[in-house]
Amino acid sequence: AAQRERLEASGTPVEALPCDAGHWQETTAMMQAMRSGSSTSQGVLHAAGVLRDGLLKATTIAAFETVASAKAFAAQYVHCASSLTPLEALLAYSSVASTFGNVGQANYAAGNASLDSFALARSAGGLAAGSLQLPLVKDAGMGAALLDALQMTYRGTDALSLDQYAA
Repeated sequence: AAQRERLEASGTPVEALPCDAGHWQETTAMMQAMRSGSSTSQGVLHAAGVLRDGLLKATTIAAFETVASAKAFAAQYVHCASSLTPLEALLAYSSVASTFGNVGQANYAAGNASLDSFALARSAGGLAAGSLQLPLVKDAGMGAALLDALQMTYRGTDALSLDQYAA
């Protein structure tokens, strides 16, 4: 909310059209709202993510699909649904897990790597796209609720503080 207020105070209009981009119907409805003129949005921030951590040999197809739908499927839905409404910007929140991996997160790493590849392919095709590989930030994001300091030490992962991340 504070970031939105700062952007609007600087003259940048911000409009939220939330949807579950892992569902085709919600994604197309969002893009229709953008086309209808009732919206001033000209870009999409893909900030979806789901965790279903577990060792790869114990990961079910359903768990993999749940993670993939939030990342890879959703990005493809946004791409297809935006064919009639070219976007000025498309930024996808990815994770450093796509580059470095993480114990118990093969499905999450794969979903984020797919998201990164999607952004590269769109960009190579002359369409607006980018992905931002976010690290684990202590007391913020999806990892905050799931990982305590002991778990992070066990994983060999040092999370950034909010101050370090903001810098």
